[in-house]
Amino acid sequence: MIYLPFKEKSKYFINSILNRNYLTVAEGAVRSAKTFAANTAFLLNIIDSKEYRHLITGVSQASIMANCIDGEFGMIAISHGTASIKRDKKNETYLAVGTHRIDMFGGNTVSSFRAFRGRTYGSVYNDEANLQHENTINESFNRTIASKERVHIMTLNPDVPDHWLYQDYLDRYKELSEKGKLVGYNWFHFTLDDNPAISEERKREIEIQYTGLFYQRFILGLRVRAEGAIFVSFSDDSVIKDAERKAEIIKKIQFVEIGGDIGGNQSATVYNAVGYWVEPKLGLCAACLEEKYDKANLSTESIIANYKNFRQKVIDTYKQFIKASYIDNESVLIIKSLRKVDNNVTGSLKIKIIDRIRLQDALFSQKRLFVFDNCPKLISAYRSALWDSKNPTKEERLDDGTTNIDSLDATEYSLERHRNDFLRY
Repeated sequence: MIYLPFKEKSKYFINSILNRNYLTVAEGAVRSAKTFAANTAFLLNIIDSKEYRHLITGVSQASIMANCIDGEFGMIAISHGTASIKRDKKNETYLAVGTHRIDMFGGNTVSSFRAFRGRTYGSVYNDEANLQHENTINESFNRTIASKERVHIMTLNPDVPDHWLYQDYLDRYKELSEKGKLVGYNWFHFTLDDNPAISEERKREIEIQYTGLFYQRFILGLRVRAEGAIFVSFSDDSVIKDAERKAEIIKKIQFVEIGGDIGGNQSATVYNAVGYWVEPKLGLCAACLEEKYDKANLSTESIIANYKNFRQKVIDTYKQFIKASYIDNESVLIIKSLRKVDNNVTGSLKIKIIDRIRLQDALFSQKRLFVFDNCPKLISAYRSALWDSKNPTKEERLDDGTTNIDSLDATEYSLERHRNDFLRY
């Protein structure tokens, strides 16, 4: 048995792996100790393994380093320095654990599996398995067929019920296991209660960071489909109407940015000004101050003139220099033209829409993101944004012209730049 400060579920999970079971899965809530348990189990399994080479796959090599290798609960810390990062003659990065080697590869693209195809591994750890491409997961199973001590580990937060990982592996394996046709498959559901390091107060802090879909998935650890309204935490309290409250926020603002989405035949060109400040107990906060919504899109000249006039209006109204403007990065020629007006114009990052949605929903629920009532188009956009129900396996917002996506995009192009700053708190 394992004598570590784990709760019972984690101990059973770890011992399932050390008993050389074929596949052991930890699925569930964030901060539930599932990754720490998996890191510990994988490390102990390797130390005791007769096989030389092993594999970790993740969304990217950077995510593997962050989740599994570095940090307080990564393998380097857990091993007290026994594990270390090295490079081989081919300049390939790997984790050395005594006489054992752990290869690390990102697995989120259709061709990611080619990086390790043809190799033989004793065991494999798929971190955030549901976010990787199915080719990666399939090939990782192929690579252990010749292993004498074949062990597979998966960790994941829940996904849509129809996700291919459930259909092709987890649910199918459960059915085969129950019929006695598959030996060595164990699945564990983790919640915040399975993390001994989290106090009740800290649990409450984590829980209030999520609402709706994200609460069900990341806190309750449930497999749920994205349906209905997107921004369920956007409420009347998110809209600032009172003049005194506006003045209070304006006084705190430390810098202002503009986010811009350039329209076409069916969409509007939108410029939104976002002000930022820091609250001592909350961290970075933001408010959408002004908007310019133009569906006419008469000409390139009018788009540039609208930007110039809007920028000056924001400067005059809020007595703030515009720190930066982030414009839809697909509008390369427009960006070049806008730079003749303002040197601080650059292209948007365009991180994944689901990550933008999750960020804003969390900020609304934490009372860290607001919209002034002189932005009616943006307010309407937040209230009417819907999940697209046409493809249940993909989480995408409805973009068929019936809802205002343009105002959301414009605002997000500013907010996304500060995602890491927001998430620190």
